[in-house]
Amino acid sequence: MTKKETKAWGHDNAKGWIAGVYIGSDRYRNNSTINHVHKKDLRRDFVFPFIENASVLDLACSDMSYHNLHCFIDKHSKYCDGVDLHPVNRDIIKGDVTKLKKFGSFDVVNACAILEHVSNVDGFFKSIDRNLKDNGFLIIDVPNAYCLPNSYGYKPMSESTDHVAWYDLCTLRELLRRKGYKIIAHKHHSPLHNTCRSRLFHLLCKLFNERWNTDLIVCAKRMD
Repeated sequence: MTKKETKAWGHDNAKGWIAGVYIGSDRYRNNSTINHVHKKDLRRDFVFPFIENASVLDLACSDMSYHNLHCFIDKHSKYCDGVDLHPVNRDIIKGDVTKLKKFGSFDVVNACAILEHVSNVDGFFKSIDRNLKDNGFLIIDVPNAYCLPNSYGYKPMSESTDHVAWYDLCTLRELLRRKGYKIIAHKHHSPLHNTCRSRLFHLLCKLFNERWNTDLIVCAKRMD
C-alpha cells in the first residue's frame, strides 16, 4: 500500500484542519508549524517503536482531534488500514469496531480514544482478535479516570456524557487480562498546548505524580 496524501474532507482538493493547523496541499504537510504541533502529541513517541515498518490496523481514526496520529502512523508504518464508523476520506474503511470482519493479519492494532465509548466490549475485542497476529501488539489510549482534574472536581466525569466507562491503569490491566492480554508498556500523558496552564500542569505531573495526567496509553500482547 502506497503512502496516501492527506485528504481532510474526502476529495482530491481537500482542505481542512488537523490539530489546529490548516491543510491545503502537500506543501503544508511539511510545514514547520505542522511538525511543531505534531511534536506536542506525546503518543507519537510511545507508538513509534511498535508501528515502525509494521502493518497497522488503526481503529476509529477519523476524529479530527486524533487524525494527526493516524497520519503519523501511516507515514512510519509498513502500511496502515484505518477503520471508522464515519470515515472522513476514501482511504479509511467504513466499519463498526465491535463487528469487524477479518481484514488481514496485522502486526499492530491501534485503538486511540475509542474504548471508553464502547458498550459492546466483547465485540470490540473479538474484532481485534480476528485481525491481530498472535505475536502482535495492541495499543489502547483512554482518558485517565483518576487524573488530577477529575479527582479534584475541576472537570467532573459526568461532563463526558458520551463515555460509557472510565479506566485507570488497574482496571484496564484487569480488563486486558480477562481478554487474554498482558500490558508490556504504559505511559500516563496529557496534551501539551502552548499555554502557561498546560505547561504548568505538565510540570506538576512530572514533579509529583505522573498519574495526574489526563490520559493513559498502554501496549499489550497476548498472554502465553
